[in-house]
Amino acid sequence: FEEGLERTVDWYLANEEWLQDVTSGHYQQYYEEQYGKR
Repeated sequence: FEEGLERTVDWYLANEEWLQDVTSGHYQQYYEEQYGKR
């Protein structure tokens, strides 16, 4: 369990830009633009 948790934290730290995009709403906006009119 501890190794998995450590690897997860490491991944998020290595991908901070992705995390910022997800939490800022950029991804939500993108998906609404791409798929919202279906």
